[in-house]
Amino acid sequence: MAPRTRSNRIELLARERMIASGQLFNTTGFPALPDELYLEIVSCFPSAPVPTEYRNLDTKAFRTRHITLFSLSQTCRSLRYVFLPYLYERIEVYEGMVTGKGPLPSFHGLGRKPDHRVRFVYKQYAEELVRQLEVVTIRNPALAQYVSVVNVVIVDYSWEEVLSELQRCLALFANLHTVQLVSEWLHYQRRLTFVSPFQHKFKRRQYPQIRNVCVSSSTSKFLACCPDARCLTSYKNDMYRHLLEDALCCPHIRKLGLITFEENTIQGQILCFLSGGRILSNFVRLAVIAQHFKELNDITLDGYAFAKSYAYLEPLLTLPLHTIRIRFWSYPYWYRPDPEDTYVEWAKKTLRACRSDEQTRQAKKVVLLFEDGTVQTFPLRGRGS
Repeated sequence: MAPRTRSNRIELLARERMIASGQLFNTTGFPALPDELYLEIVSCFPSAPVPTEYRNLDTKAFRTRHITLFSLSQTCRSLRYVFLPYLYERIEVYEGMVTGKGPLPSFHGLGRKPDHRVRFVYKQYAEELVRQLEVVTIRNPALAQYVSVVNVVIVDYSWEEVLSELQRCLALFANLHTVQLVSEWLHYQRRLTFVSPFQHKFKRRQYPQIRNVCVSSSTSKFLACCPDARCLTSYKNDMYRHLLEDALCCPHIRKLGLITFEENTIQGQILCFLSGGRILSNFVRLAVIAQHFKELNDITLDGYAFAKSYAYLEPLLTLPLHTIRIRFWSYPYWYRPDPEDTYVEWAKKTLRACRSDEQTRQAKKVVLLFEDGTVQTFPLRGRGS
């Protein structure tokens, strides 16, 4: 602690006299602005999109949000109550994010072998996550009520202790509605050893307040903790072949992210055989979706789901769908010669046959998603839309 100088003592005494007399202070300048203007200031700092659905996302626009709100909360004591709730409504640790110790290093270029540099990079991510969790649950527990979004990366550094702290804190966030939980592992073998302990850490944990979930391949077991989830997405729309199987414990899903369909390829047939049926056959995937997710109204399908015929989509006709999204990959020889026109027409035909959702009453549409982030939307017109 810095020594208290004479000028410090004079300022403190003057402040104490002002408080004792009931006189107001900080009544002019920036601290005296109305709360509506503070909200307008906060809105100028965009937050990271959660769930993160595109690989080429530019993080420069929002990586400074955390440190900016932190700096504003430290401007003076009277502004802390204004900016701290905005600061900690999101617990975030992601690549490139600017913290009090500088920007978090990039994972790119770390090499393939673990060394002291890799460990140092991972340590910064782990420490930043634990620091934020400690602030809202130990130093200032009143902030826990404001946490609504958790967007974090779990790295290969003291991850068992970090997961223990995370699963403890999630239960304290009563207003939490969105979780994006991904992992960054340097080696595939290390990633495999992470999945089972991760599942054990969250075993028997339930977070009924969570409505939106975005996971990576090694964190998809977290879905078992979110029985009331409404929206499920795979991180950056990557292909996780076991995502559907892990999602079956969330019967109230209304928006389902990318589900892979690869049986028409030799690779898909081999995967289904080697998994002993754990990875479902594509012939039953759509039937399983229709059977387990009765409230589903928005679905993202891999382009391979359309590789056979329109009849292949018939199980979806029992659902109240208003949106079908089709994800195209950069392998055109695996699709039909005219995939866009054919698939869009099949998807429109499916939507027209689906029953209307009486709750949302949203207009029906088909959305094409391409690997470069391009999006094309085709609204339905006329009867059935």
